Amino acid sequence: MTALLLSHRCHADHGAEVAAVAARAGHKLDLIVLPPERDGRLGEADCARVEAAFFSGDVYPDYSRQFFSAARKASNLKWLHVFNAGVDHPIYSEMLARGVRLTTSSGSTAAAVAQTAIAGLLILARNFPHWIAAQRHRAWQPMEGRAVPPDLEGQTVLILGLGHIGKAFARIAQAHYAHLWRLLGEFIRFRWLSAARKRAVVRIENLDAFAAAFHRGKGVLVLTGHFGNWEVATVAGIQNHPEVHGRFHFVRRPIKPRWLDGLVTRRFNHAGFGVIAKRGSLDRIVTLLERGDIVVFPFDQYAGGADGIDVEFFGHPAGTFKSLAVLALATGAPVVPAACWREPDGRHVLRFDDPVPLADVDDATAAIARTTRAFNATLERLVLRHPEQWWWVHRRWKPARARRPANRETKLAPGRTV
Repeated sequence: MTALLLSHRCHADHGAEVAAVAARAGHKLDLIVLPPERDGRLGEADCARVEAAFFSGDVYPDYSRQFFSAARKASNLKWLHVFNAGVDHPIYSEMLARGVRLTTSSGSTAAAVAQTAIAGLLILARNFPHWIAAQRHRAWQPMEGRAVPPDLEGQTVLILGLGHIGKAFARIAQAHYAHLWRLLGEFIRFRWLSAARKRAVVRIENLDAFAAAFHRGKGVLVLTGHFGNWEVATVAGIQNHPEVHGRFHFVRRPIKPRWLDGLVTRRFNHAGFGVIAKRGSLDRIVTLLERGDIVVFPFDQYAGGADGIDVEFFGHPAGTFKSLAVLALATGAPVVPAACWREPDGRHVLRFDDPVPLADVDDATAAIARTTRAFNATLERLVLRHPEQWWWVHRRWKPARARRPANRETKLAPGRTV
């Protein structure tokens, strides 16, 4: 049996899991837990039993003195693992001089840091500082002419240093553009596959969440974005469930050129899916929901003018469509998140999540804003599952342009207008 020293928080959150993993590997752990009080100290007898110790992130900085007090007294300590990458503090030299094996968590946060670095790169590439400064001064200052930043397509990313973070950054960047090429190939090849082959390339996860929402009888609003290969995953996945054939409708903008838009629309219609124009379609959407149908909203596109409101998305304000929140609040239709991605073996996954709770406040404007923020937070979570398979090269983080209020009302239901 190996005695492992843990903080009280690490033990409460992960102690059982750590012990179970060790047991599966054939090791039995004796977990020695530090006192929850910052000034508390481990007894001499317990310190003498410690053979391994984990300096977890919750220890630093408030409980560091407590932890290393126990480590110094642990005469049988053979292995110290730390949550961070750097070990240049004198305490680590002291441990090494005692013959303690020291290991780090170098690379454990590489993916998260790389994703943040890509976000920062996009902020600079799209000149976000200009928009942030304009918003701070409450000024409309559009970029014009040469001030407009170039599109990302065709540009090259230079990465200096291929450590854990650099490699993760390169992997995400390369995977994204490789994903776009695979999209094109799948789009061409998919129409020639047999129905059985189409069904075989897709699996659906958490279908129960969607089914429960569907059987409420209020229709379903599906919150999604440009993830994976939505056409392949949706068309092939839903074909396995004939009870919803003809009851899925996609809200989307026209695609350029016009011939490609016509081709995509025909393929959707042939598969039993309706296509709804993004503008001027509220009445039709309400009718479909009253009928109990499913309306799919790609929610990751820029919305300006009267269509959008500025709502935080990945830490920055972005013009976001308010229509989904308006519809959900007015009709009571559940909003079910959905995303798809491609697995390494080439198969596709379509996953539904539990419905997003709507804001429960009396003020309609506040309810729309809070609900829209909840939708963006959900979208952030979906993006981070597979960031390389999200189409993020368009200008998403533009503020919604201020316009004079339109003197019109949009009828949503008898007696209710927006």
